[in-house]
Amino acid sequence: MEGIVMNLRARLLSAVILIFLSFPAVAWTPDGPVRIVVGSAAGGPTDSLARLFVETARSRLPQPVVVENLTGAGGNIAASAVMRARPDGRTFLLGYAALVINKLRGDPPGAVDPVQNLMPVARLATSPAVVMTRASSGIMDFTSLAARLRANDAPSSWAPPLPGTAMHVVGEQFLARLGGQAEMIPYRGSSALLPDFLAGRLTFVCDNPTVHLSYLQDGSTRALAIAAAQRSALLPEVPTLTELGLPGIDFTSWLGVLAPTGTDLAAIAAIADIAKASVSGPEAASRLAAIGLEAAPTGSAEFRDLIEGDLIRWKPAVAAVQGQMQQ
Repeated sequence: MEGIVMNLRARLLSAVILIFLSFPAVAWTPDGPVRIVVGSAAGGPTDSLARLFVETARSRLPQPVVVENLTGAGGNIAASAVMRARPDGRTFLLGYAALVINKLRGDPPGAVDPVQNLMPVARLATSPAVVMTRASSGIMDFTSLAARLRANDAPSSWAPPLPGTAMHVVGEQFLARLGGQAEMIPYRGSSALLPDFLAGRLTFVCDNPTVHLSYLQDGSTRALAIAAAQRSALLPEVPTLTELGLPGIDFTSWLGVLAPTGTDLAAIAAIADIAKASVSGPEAASRLAAIGLEAAPTGSAEFRDLIEGDLIRWKPAVAAVQGQMQQ
């Protein structure tokens, strides 16, 4: 008799679990408006991704969902605001890989740690680091760029979008592994370096493809290599540095949702589900590709593991670049 009762209890428990799992992930409901804080200006790729996410969130949540742009300090102002927010499931950050670099550099002072000071919710998308030249430079491929930088028989220069950023780290690693030389020219963002790059005053740039897509597509510039573990769907014909004999240089930038520490796990699960839905499907893929991004949704645990790995993996390279900048 006891065995029959236990069997019935087990069956009942299994039925309850199945019923629970059959409900939509968005069983949680916020008790007020939800804000998505973005650390970049309106109209840029990160802001555009946030608004794509918000479209889905508005269709699934009964409360208003708004985007709030808090720019400055490489995204740290926005991250700090979210870190200090109440963990009530009503404030989230649309953050990016610069948070890792900021923390490793210790700049700005008090830079937010994306796993110690925040809760990773879901990665949404990625964007590769790309080595590019001007099409009329005479540099036809990676081999000819490598030969020029190694020979050092003519002045060469290059630029990341900002000194000390992930793209700066990639470029310095690239040059060191290649055994080449080029002067790094500092700029204040991708849009700032673009005129000099198009005018031929830079031998190459290392940047995310976002602001460069139209010039790559019309043939004004040429992508030579991607610093990623695998080729990008954005530029499928462009080989990785690993394929070109320089393995281990992988600085793919991520963009994802993070929350204040202590946010309820039901809210985290619901927002993670919305995040995945927002970048799924061919329409989302097309909209992302237009701003230089690829859909790459993950759950909370996977996103946390990814960021923790970045904090370990990028530390030596960031330290090396800091040492060079201080010389």
